[in-house]
Amino acid sequence: MILRVLHLLRWLCLVTVLVGGAAPLAMASDAAVQRVEVIAEGELLLLDADIDISLPPQLENAAARGVPLFFTADVEVIRPRWYWMDEELLSSRLTWRISQNVLTRQWRVSTGSLGLPVDSLQDALSIVRHMRRWPFAQRDELPVGLFKGRLRVRLDVSQLPKTFQANAFNSNDWAWSTRWYEFGISVPAEPEVKP
Repeated sequence: MILRVLHLLRWLCLVTVLVGGAAPLAMASDAAVQRVEVIAEGELLLLDADIDISLPPQLENAAARGVPLFFTADVEVIRPRWYWMDEELLSSRLTWRISQNVLTRQWRVSTGSLGLPVDSLQDALSIVRHMRRWPFAQRDELPVGLFKGRLRVRLDVSQLPKTFQANAFNSNDWAWSTRWYEFGISVPAEPEVKP
């Protein structure tokens, strides 16, 4: 009887440690996708989204010291299937690089070859917070119909300087990401013609 009680106590301690250890990881990010809208315009599918972003102090301090932060938006279009796993029809990615020149104290947001100077980290994050008219797909890449889409925004640790990558994998603050946000996509048969 005593052995059973001790065994039960060990299991309870193990569960407490596991749940307590997982809580900081789940709470590392308060970020969430709030709204997504897909617009079919001509031959393009455009995505508008609003994201609630609040960075941990460790990330803000690193950015203020000149460490570039890379935020990546991942979007997937999925066709649900009742007889098998869902089919991924399309995936697309958009990455922003937010950096500060420590000498001139100038902030910059870059995506691809396009760069934009901004006044502060908050102004830079505002561009990531409010995605507008992102051409994530050509209309002819998807068949006509209704599909399920999902979006998340994450800190892309793989693009950090090598010296920070080891620290990033050991810290919950650097595991910044929103949860996947699901939304519907309607692909029309013909592109809309604007007068």
